Amino acid sequence: MNLQPIHLLPRRCAVALAAASLLSAATGASAAISGSTADVNITPGGLTSVEFKLDFGALTQLTSFNFGVFFDPALLELQPTISVSPDALGGDALALAGLFSEARPSGAYAATWYAFDENFQPKPPLSLSGVATIEVSFAAIGLAFGDTTPVSLVLDWTDEAGDEGPRVDLVSTVTAIPEPQTLALMLAGAGIVAAARRKQIQR
Repeated sequence: MNLQPIHLLPRRCAVALAAASLLSAATGASAAISGSTADVNITPGGLTSVEFKLDFGALTQLTSFNFGVFFDPALLELQPTISVSPDALGGDALALAGLFSEARPSGAYAATWYAFDENFQPKPPLSLSGVATIEVSFAAIGLAFGDTTPVSLVLDWTDEAGDEGPRVDLVSTVTAIPEPQTLALMLAGAGIVAAARRKQIQR
């Protein structure tokens, strides 16, 4: 599956951001945002959560970001709540710090933020440090036992000078496993087969 980031930044905002970056003095090399995630399991028809961790280091300043989580909508269904900690990265806090928008098209969750007010006048950069956790929950609607499917995160961002920082690209693999009752029956069946074979060998 070819996953492409969704760009929500309006053209006039992009032009304003570029103009602001020309007026900004570079303050040195860009910081780098690193990230991590882990593979998770899910039972067919059940729920699971994928956690993405973003490390902003000692201090990273952003004038914009374009964030997306992508998945196969035929196999996974995005649940309503996206959990973000700390609260400084939540939608309400971002809306106070600049212009923030989010969308949930089929197969994705996307969010865009940029340091402008409603009149597209520049606001101070967003200053972030430490590790933030983004937890995205899914229901398995089309996965059968043994199936796997990727859930990916893409983060594009610009620093305090308006320069593009290194993209963050993370992938978690979601694997369908049997329900506990089914697994217990499978193990019991395997035990019966093993016992029968031992009896045959002893004869």
